[in-house]
Amino acid sequence: MNARHMVLLCCALLFLPVSFAAGEDSGSPLNTSDAAEQLPRAGTALPFPAPVPKTGQTTSYGYYDDGVTQIGVAWPNPRFTNNNDGTVTDNLTGLVWLRNANCFGTKNWADALAAVNGLSSGSCGLSDISHAGDWRMPNINELSSLVDPGQYNPALPSGHPFLGVQTYVGGAVYYHSSTTTAIDTTGNWGVNFQNGLTTGCGKGSIYVWPVKDTWSFFSKTFPAPVAKTGQSVSYGPHDDGDLQKGVAWPNPRFTDNYNGTVTENLTGLIWLKNANCYGLQSWALNLVSVHGLSKGICGLTDGSNVGDWRIPNINEIRSLQDAAHFGPALPAGHPFTNLASGLGAEYCSSDTYTSSTGYIMSYFMNYGSLMNWNDKTGGYYVWPVRSGQGGSSAKTTYDFVWSGPGGSAGIWTLDSSNNEWNNDV
Repeated sequence: MNARHMVLLCCALLFLPVSFAAGEDSGSPLNTSDAAEQLPRAGTALPFPAPVPKTGQTTSYGYYDDGVTQIGVAWPNPRFTNNNDGTVTDNLTGLVWLRNANCFGTKNWADALAAVNGLSSGSCGLSDISHAGDWRMPNINELSSLVDPGQYNPALPSGHPFLGVQTYVGGAVYYHSSTTTAIDTTGNWGVNFQNGLTTGCGKGSIYVWPVKDTWSFFSKTFPAPVAKTGQSVSYGPHDDGDLQKGVAWPNPRFTDNYNGTVTENLTGLIWLKNANCYGLQSWALNLVSVHGLSKGICGLTDGSNVGDWRIPNINEIRSLQDAAHFGPALPAGHPFTNLASGLGAEYCSSDTYTSSTGYIMSYFMNYGSLMNWNDKTGGYYVWPVRSGQGGSSAKTTYDFVWSGPGGSAGIWTLDSSNNEWNNDV
């Protein structure tokens, strides 16, 4: 599309009422009442604020697992930039991390929050002109964004530039997040970077890995910015509830499509409304069952076909969580039905536990961020998902219809390989 066409389109839209309908190539609908604010411009990203990135798992261990589908936002190359000032920029999320992952040793949660808030240039190898108050303890979404489940000890992307990452010191070791566990507010969520799993910690003495926001003279966007956790109550100065860092959730967070599906307006993913259609099954049977899901099954009237649905990867299933809630750990007012009951209800992901490939990575939806690794032959619940953000395709199509004298329609295609819009009509 040339500049003249863009000018004509913009001028026309200033005076004409607009209706907007968007969907992936398979035709799944997504409606919005604020079309004029979301019309695409050259260089804009997909109209979902926090698309889910790939996990990093590239080896397949099962029928249509994460290693086969590799769904999600592609990682930039390089994934990390060593800024040579004691900091490292994650080019996927835009977060800036302290290069030294063990500057503070182990501290209890309250002391770690205070120590990180006081971090500044001149300490921990920093020469970045940062000041006290610039750094923070990461929330659980930020801390988990570093994990690559395709790697082990550490579970970080290959070739990362970090120093001093602690993985095993006479036993499993964890890193603090600033997010308190909703089920027990005396604890907080932590990450084990030996295997990438999250678990509840008691706010005792464990490691801490400071993070801060990107700062630049020029506006810059990153492929997969990290969303807020949902925690809004503060349990200590500079914690997650105090700072509430991350991409704001859209309102509504979910759209019931009244065809057996629910669109997640934060990530663009489309979920089966029935969160427990298949009951308890082995991982292998769940992979086959979900791949065969289509219209007419599990309450679907969406026109989907065999092969459209999949088991979510661990990043996708975690993206549903609301850290302010438990039983289930989902945003209030969500439209899902038939969630598996009980705190021990374990949902499978499509990811294999890399250090022991007879096991999978699973998720306790009623607890929140709690992850586990368990035998693939065990019984797991499954929550099917399909792409609403382009999936493995490099192109996503949007239809724009405007009315008025001489009104017409245009078909626009976003080529995610270069993030540019093309007018196909």
